[in-house]
Amino acid sequence: MDREPHRDLVLAAVAAGRGVAVLGAAGTGRTAFARAVAETLPAARYATTWLTALPVPLIAHLRERARGRVPVLVVDDAHELGDRDAVNLLALLPAVRLIITARPGHLRSAALRTLIKDHLRVCVLEPFDAAATGRALAAMLGGEAAGPAVDLLHRWTDGNPRLLAALVAHGHLRQRAGLWWHDPHGTPPCLPELFAEEAAGITPADRDVIAALSLGTPLRLADAEMLAPGSAERLEEHGVVRPVTTACRTVLHWTNPLLGAALTAGVPATRRQRVAALLLTTHAADAMTFTERGRHPADAMTFTDRGRHPVDAMTFTDRGRHAVDAMTFTDRGRHPADAGADLEPVVRARWHLAAPETARPGDLLRLAARVREADPRTAALLAGQVTDLTGTPTARLTYAAALTHLGDYSTARSVLRECDAGTPGERVERALVRSRLRCWADRDPAGARLEVASIGTAEVVAWDSLLLLLAGEPRRAWHRADALLETTTPEPAFAAGVRAVRAAAGALMGRPPADLPPPAADATASAVVAWAALWDGSMPAGAAVAWTGPTAPPAAPSATGQAVGPTVGPPADLAAGPAADLAAGSVAGPASVDGYARWLRGDIAGAVRRWREAVGDPGPQPLRTEAAAWLATCLAEQGDPDEAARILAEHAAGGLNVVPGAVAAARATIAAARGDLLTAGTQIDTAIRTAHDAGAALPELDHLIRAARWRGDVTGSVADRIRVLLPVVAAARLGLLGAATLALTRSDGDELLAYAQRLADAGLPAQACRFAESAAPLLSATRRDEARVLLDRLRGRPGPAGREVLTVREAEVAGLAATGLSDREISDRLTVSVRTVESHLSRVYRKLGVTSRRALRPAPSPIEV
Repeated sequence: MDREPHRDLVLAAVAAGRGVAVLGAAGTGRTAFARAVAETLPAARYATTWLTALPVPLIAHLRERARGRVPVLVVDDAHELGDRDAVNLLALLPAVRLIITARPGHLRSAALRTLIKDHLRVCVLEPFDAAATGRALAAMLGGEAAGPAVDLLHRWTDGNPRLLAALVAHGHLRQRAGLWWHDPHGTPPCLPELFAEEAAGITPADRDVIAALSLGTPLRLADAEMLAPGSAERLEEHGVVRPVTTACRTVLHWTNPLLGAALTAGVPATRRQRVAALLLTTHAADAMTFTERGRHPADAMTFTDRGRHPVDAMTFTDRGRHAVDAMTFTDRGRHPADAGADLEPVVRARWHLAAPETARPGDLLRLAARVREADPRTAALLAGQVTDLTGTPTARLTYAAALTHLGDYSTARSVLRECDAGTPGERVERALVRSRLRCWADRDPAGARLEVASIGTAEVVAWDSLLLLLAGEPRRAWHRADALLETTTPEPAFAAGVRAVRAAAGALMGRPPADLPPPAADATASAVVAWAALWDGSMPAGAAVAWTGPTAPPAAPSATGQAVGPTVGPPADLAAGPAADLAAGSVAGPASVDGYARWLRGDIAGAVRRWREAVGDPGPQPLRTEAAAWLATCLAEQGDPDEAARILAEHAAGGLNVVPGAVAAARATIAAARGDLLTAGTQIDTAIRTAHDAGAALPELDHLIRAARWRGDVTGSVADRIRVLLPVVAAARLGLLGAATLALTRSDGDELLAYAQRLADAGLPAQACRFAESAAPLLSATRRDEARVLLDRLRGRPGPAGREVLTVREAEVAGLAATGLSDREISDRLTVSVRTVESHLSRVYRKLGVTSRRALRPAPSPIEV
């Protein structure tokens, strides 16, 4: 499909008696494309010959084979030809139609370059863009691929069809929730062959740098120069690495993750271990910059045993962190705006993983805990090595915590069962790990709270406030977080998370947050605040989704099973950490919010796709329940209640319900779609009551508006409760929808049409359509045309006169109306009746697709129909 214009170009060149050169980089499918085009040539008219060996055949031979037909010679990989063969090809023209394939920039023959430039048409096969990658994946898989999988594979392959086909053939995709997802299993066997040319150009002197890159990127330029002077420049010229320079330093990355995986596969384990030990030795001074208490050895005499400078005692917390830097760490240990701060610890952890004997077990455990969020696999492997070596409770707890972040819950539980915690600190840590397992593995935040109910440390209270939010109790979560922030000074390591929980709970309660929490502070809070911002309208839909945090590109697969490539965020085959940090590669948070944004603006297909991606992600996603509920609601409204019920049963089980009443509202929609209005009413009442009891004013107002629409009655308790909530909920869009709902009780067509226009202007086309439809029967004939024009515009189709242009009289009337004249003033100037002016304006509105004279241009062109 994506090569059809190229195919048409080649066929036209052959039919016109000319040849064509198909140019493209390695892997862009030149040979397959040429073969496909050759097969479409009518056999009755053309005789196709493939040149599989030199020399170039004589024209007499080709004519003999053609037997009266037009001879076509296909020359694959023509860039390998020398001058003599290129001259022979030129001699075949114009009697023979040539189709040659070649790699631009690799043409060995000057004669061939002349042939291509002066005698052949050129067809350049570009790599696929992201959309074409998605279509190619769908064709190869026989089904649609999830957006994150498409984006990931497009980044890995740079749109190269051959690499894409290699990943698909190697089984790198699995089907979940009706979509194909990336699910890597090591390095595809063909990768070394695909990148053989790049591998052949690497000199022995540069192989230590390749080994260092295989341990993890980015690699500092200084380290590369230490291993092999001049290697970085050589590898950059060879297209293996790309330098990235910041204000502080220059680091090296693979130019392509799959190239890195292919080259990594050829690095011997002994070389990797030797290089890792050398790098660690070189960085020994940096590695010892901080002791386990957070002090620099050179400044050992300037700090007390509590980690504070005697001259500046208030600038450090009792855990050895500077107060100025207190906000530079989230509860997972990294600043959301400076993810690069975690890159070096992750790389160092991978060095230690390759050479574990270079550090003490305690140092390795602390390093594993530090990189647990950024790279849970490396953290788990590192802690697992120490556990096998020492078997101490601290090692087992660190290992179990890393496994929980990794999403390997069964192994985490097994390790935890073998842990005999003795000290109070170990018992607290074990309770926290058990609580997190119960929350994310069992989806039971209420049970997770019981695991830590007897512990009153600030860290546990912070975790408890998040559990209340996850259990759908925003009022209690807000008070819990607010009390912690007001009465104590929580550790900077989790203070940002507590503030994020308070902001999210406040958003559900209808209170706009004073300041937006950083996206990486907590994934759930980030997504909830972004979702509330969609209803508020204070943040554009795209901005709200983007604010939840960018998805970091997962690392490419490697032969060693370790991640290769970007180190911010877990590899694609790993579940996100328990907080499902959106900035660390989570899918369901952004997909859920983006799906909701698409649904609000009327993009139903896009919303369904994004929600399917959200529920299909296998990791611990705190918004999976909401995504499933919204998807089920949308499917039921589109007339598929059975599929909606299946989605709800499969993906909305458990107690993780951040938005109170979302599941009950989805059940109500399914029942209504099946015609069971009694059950629908019961379920929507349950949704309203659940949100009300939780203090979640924003979703309660949403459920009330839905109930009023279904029942067709905006009186009684529903109307009274909407009136109470309108001044409470600080969400402009939802408030506008609520006010419009109350306007239904007054049966004023002009008022309803005005609300429909305001809803359309607010970016709520589906809701605007409903109110325009309700207004139409109550309007005069002229204004009914305005409602019809608005409906046609919102539904994306032209009106009955959508292809017409204005007559001279209509253009005159429109031009005068655009200047601000009233209907009476226009009638006086044109000496026509007011009714005639109104009729002309009605036709103008319908033809131009506008609803008021404010949208008219000052001087439309007076062109007769």
